[in-house]
Amino acid sequence: MAEHHIAGRTLTLEGLDQPATGNYTCWHGPRLLDSTYVVVSDPDYPLLQGAPGSAVTCRAESYGGELSCSWTALRPAAFRARLSRSPDGAPGAWLYVGGGSALQGPDQPQPFTVTLADGTFCPFAEEPRPLELALEGISAESFVNITHRLFLRDIVRPGPPQDVTAQSKGGLLHLSWAPPASWSSPHSYFLLRYQLEYEHWDGTKGSLQLEGVTEMSVEGDVRRVQIRCQDPLVNSTWSPWTTWENV
Repeated sequence: MAEHHIAGRTLTLEGLDQPATGNYTCWHGPRLLDSTYVVVSDPDYPLLQGAPGSAVTCRAESYGGELSCSWTALRPAAFRARLSRSPDGAPGAWLYVGGGSALQGPDQPQPFTVTLADGTFCPFAEEPRPLELALEGISAESFVNITHRLFLRDIVRPGPPQDVTAQSKGGLLHLSWAPPASWSSPHSYFLLRYQLEYEHWDGTKGSLQLEGVTEMSVEGDVRRVQIRCQDPLVNSTWSPWTTWENV
């Protein structure tokens, strides 16, 4: 046990080590006054998978101010996260994050995901200041306290296009589609670049890139087609492909 000194409601621990970790409570008779959980981070038991700078990944499907962040814990742990606009924005409320599965063993990596929103974000304005993500996690052997600064324009990745239709008539393939349901509107302002990949019945493939349109025609005897999109203004990551649409 660590050496400890008590002065009023203050408890001082010296030489803190694993046996001294746990929940410390302060009582006045039957009444609980305060509670503090103490944990020592052991470098031999890292909590997150990956290097500290890359352990957490974040993505936004639009410019609505909402983003999703994910990470993998190497052991059972509890996490909380919050979002603020740095350097002087008021921090948001902490969100406590659940993850993993009751079927997972204690030594199996467990994925965690949280969705956070900045209610002050304006999609039509410049983004002069980064968002600040704070993530805290604790397990029986270690803890993490990570701060990430990021811009939505750097992490935006649209969802796949929707409502894809393909009809073949007179040697032409007529295609139409719609922007992702999660993409910012109006769509005439938030343009998207589309990439079409199609396959002919003889196995040959073709590819086209289009911008700001949601329909077109392709010559030839096409068997199937798939589409993806990206924000052309920031050269964002391409969205996932739609499933193959058979003609």
